[in-house]
Amino acid sequence: MACNESSNLSIPPIAAVANAFGLKTEIIENNGELDEKVRKALEYEGPMIIEVKTPIELTAVPKQVSYKRSDGQMESLPLEYMSPALSDEELAENMLIPLFEKS
Repeated sequence: MACNESSNLSIPPIAAVANAFGLKTEIIENNGELDEKVRKALEYEGPMIIEVKTPIELTAVPKQVSYKRSDGQMESLPLEYMSPALSDEELAENMLIPLFEKS
């Protein structure tokens, strides 16, 4: 999530919130830590939250699509609406559940 001063969005420290609920956490700060920390997570017996720090300028595809609701809150659409979007026809043909209707 692009959270910085110019976006006016913020997100709490994920690892701290997870720890407050008693969940084990790992933070991946860079590519050099990726293999070791993913291996540790896969070997761990139980739930674990992994926070992956990425540069804000990183271009990643597909992207989760979010929008601002009428009450000002941000909401993410279901994963089938990731960007770049499928055509409505292709999406409908491939869905196993009803399509989401945005309120």
